[in-house]
Amino acid sequence: MTKKHIVAVDDTPANLLLVLRVMEKHYKVTCVQSGKECLDLLAEQPVDLVLMDVVMPKMNGYECCRHIRDDYPLLPPVIFLSGQTRLEDKLRGYAAGGTDYLTKPCDIDELLSKVKINLDVQDKNKGRQFDYNGYATLPMSHEQNLDPVQQFSHACLNCNSKDELANLILKTLRAFNFNACLQIRCNHQTLNYSLTDNCAPLENSLMTGIAGYAKATVFGRLILCASNCISFLIKNMPTEDDLLYGRLKDLVNTLLANASNRMDRIKLNVDCEQNKLPSKEATARAWKSDW
Repeated sequence: MTKKHIVAVDDTPANLLLVLRVMEKHYKVTCVQSGKECLDLLAEQPVDLVLMDVVMPKMNGYECCRHIRDDYPLLPPVIFLSGQTRLEDKLRGYAAGGTDYLTKPCDIDELLSKVKINLDVQDKNKGRQFDYNGYATLPMSHEQNLDPVQQFSHACLNCNSKDELANLILKTLRAFNFNACLQIRCNHQTLNYSLTDNCAPLENSLMTGIAGYAKATVFGRLILCASNCISFLIKNMPTEDDLLYGRLKDLVNTLLANASNRMDRIKLNVDCEQNKLPSKEATARAWKSDW
């Protein structure tokens, strides 16, 4: 079986030697010491994954990744290796085209796991075409004189499980041509959904990291917002139209608030069922039936 080809990019030889020793048993590994060498290599031979240092002279890792994203339609996964740990740093890596982000010094087992996960996601998405350049828009027509947000607010009340709620959220996001990911956290479970392909590991990490933030995090075309139980990652906001951008941002916040309120109710009903206690909704139905 042919080994997957991994390119390690780092200006420090000792770091490259460590990656080589860890990875060469499982993969074909090529080591280069600059972003330019990485781009030259990609132009000459196929590469399955790139391990990219962030801080390098002349061309940093983010710049190199942007070149890879712009020049190669079939973008290989790029895992950033960095000592920078802030959410903003991860967002910058994601905006550049990265699919994962590891903090130095890396645990060997975590590095091997991340590489395998990213290669698996790449294989699942192979052959599928996505429009990453389209912008979110407002729908041209509305069913039954209700816009999608109003439809969502009404339909939300009938969702009795996290899967039903997730499907409704995705359907509503699709109506606005959003390229988006969704994360729902409930009863010690974390579920990730995407409107296009499988969520990249860095997308999952960003949605988990933003949990509970009071304000949305904006980074160019990206908006990352969350409640305690739900996170949205919107990837194609219309940055060239301030008015449309503002309207869509308000809509996203409204969807998040309504979805979070319903998720709280679903969690309460689940907790009541597990504890064999009547939920408020069940009590209300029983009270109405007595009349």
